[in-house]
Amino acid sequence: MFDHGVYRLHGLTALLGQVRRVQAMGTISSPTRLVRAGPLAGTSIPVTTPDHVLMNLEFASGALGHLFTSLAAPASRAPWMELQFERGTISLGGESSDKDAPVYVYIDDDGPAGLEGWIDDVQPPADRYATVETGARHFVAVLRGQTAPLLTAEHARHVLDIILAAYASIEDGTSHETTTTF
Repeated sequence: MFDHGVYRLHGLTALLGQVRRVQAMGTISSPTRLVRAGPLAGTSIPVTTPDHVLMNLEFASGALGHLFTSLAAPASRAPWMELQFERGTISLGGESSDKDAPVYVYIDDDGPAGLEGWIDDVQPPADRYATVETGARHFVAVLRGQTAPLLTAEHARHVLDIILAAYASIEDGTSHETTTTF
């Protein structure tokens, strides 16, 4: 969760607000991992924390969310984020760092026009920078005093609270309330 889930949690909470309650399940799917690069390449290290986690989130707004994060699954064709609403769905495919990743929208229209269905290959507004580069550019602009930070220390603390609540839930099998806001 600290490696990949943290980014999804920041995105979900930026869109849906603070999380009130967390329930999670996790496991160590592989007790050892082979180091693939760097000075320890070729050696095995023990895995000591869940590397495969399913997390259910109850937001203060009443919305519900689900996060799957895993270092044990090599790949997925599932969308990296999907938002489901009463009258439609937005599905973000590909990788979150890919500025050209596909976007799909489903419209549930029971009106006379009957425009119900998927709209494939929706083109979001053009952005000449990829997600990671946009973040780095924003960080530099904040350091220069040109803009205010989009992410705050309070928001980061709340995401950490969610992750710690998830680990506590994995440990004892119960739901855990968060204690922070942003």
